[in-house]
Amino acid sequence: MRTIIFSVVAFLFLGMGVQVSAQRGIVDGSKYGHGDDSIRCVMNLSLYRDNVKQKLLKDAYRYWRIVYTECPTASKNLFIDGPKIMYEVIEKAATPELKQAYIDTLMMVYDARIKYFGQRGFVVGRKGVDLLKYRSDKLEAVDEAYTYLMESVATEKKEMTDQIIATAMNSAVLLHKSAKLNDDEFISSFAKINEAIDELIAKESKDLDHPKAKDAVIAMFVGEKIPCDKLDVYYSAKVSNLPNDTSLLKEIVNVCENMKCMNSKVYYVACESLLKTNASAKLYYLVATLARSRDENEKAINYFQKAIDIETDGKTKADYLMQLANLSTSNPSQARNYVRQAIELDASNTAKGYLVIGYIYSTVKNCNNGELNPAPWLAVDYYNKAKSIDASLAESVNQQISYMYGQYPSKEVIFFNGLEEGQSYTVGCWINETTTVRGRK
Repeated sequence: MRTIIFSVVAFLFLGMGVQVSAQRGIVDGSKYGHGDDSIRCVMNLSLYRDNVKQKLLKDAYRYWRIVYTECPTASKNLFIDGPKIMYEVIEKAATPELKQAYIDTLMMVYDARIKYFGQRGFVVGRKGVDLLKYRSDKLEAVDEAYTYLMESVATEKKEMTDQIIATAMNSAVLLHKSAKLNDDEFISSFAKINEAIDELIAKESKDLDHPKAKDAVIAMFVGEKIPCDKLDVYYSAKVSNLPNDTSLLKEIVNVCENMKCMNSKVYYVACESLLKTNASAKLYYLVATLARSRDENEKAINYFQKAIDIETDGKTKADYLMQLANLSTSNPSQARNYVRQAIELDASNTAKGYLVIGYIYSTVKNCNNGELNPAPWLAVDYYNKAKSIDASLAESVNQQISYMYGQYPSKEVIFFNGLEEGQSYTVGCWINETTTVRGRK
């Protein structure tokens, strides 16, 4: 078949008696060149393509190189196939020096493709990918690759690939680790890369590889342990522009949690905003704890209650109730009810529950009993119950008991109220529990 092709070409230029002088395409700017050089171009173009089709890439190299150096505009495939051929040649280079020379050739192939066929945004991205692939151990090369990759990320909108995006992030990480990029510069690079992958996901939502690339970018970013305050500044600006973007809010939560930045304001904002579209008992509980840590107790109580309302696991609900009780001691009656509910759901809370009730009673100063305050008796009763169930509480509980002894009514007050030590006494108002009369010692 090749013989027929070459014969036809020869006939076209010679058999018809046309007089032409040989000249290479790279010299005269033509596609194939002229005269014998055009025959040589077409012949080697065919030979290299046949070898590529048969996956004989190393064999294709010598024919491909002739076309590349003599008539580079003969076919765009020359530059599509070129990197694949060069990978094989680089892999099988006889010496380290020759390998580096072939890598240089690969870089020039990308430059030539831009020169003759354009697509700079896409091609510099591919160039950056391969430069980092072969020379990631050289900081200068990493910096150069980063420049190419970030140019691609910024300018290429039609043919952006997951590989270019992920490699751009990898180059930024390497430069950040080597202090060539400071934290602010690294965050700026991440922002541009992250925006590019988001655009890719939005444009090609059915491509399942794009979310994987996004995950890889986030993972690399998280791995660099950026200070929380800088993270807060970056994401606060984003969330202010897109307050209801669920994907962004989830990203913020993911990044902050992995970077241990859960005290960041933006983390709180993101979690609370997610409640509008992704409400769950777990998320309500999380936001409740965040609000509590910011002394936003009213808001925290509200979120705890919502978490409890929709939580289905009894043990977990009991845990939420115990925490809500500790937060609600300003409303002692309600706090005690939460404890009792928690104990009913999970008996393992009994000792700690009694401790909380003891504390609640210890804060009661007047329950419509005049000078007689019987609440300390009940506080001590519950403290004693708590340590009898869980001996590990004894040390701390005994300190509370010693303090409460000093809060008992004096013997004179007991006498003037017509009571005697040792007799039973029912505490009224909201408490409504029976205890034993005891005087201060």
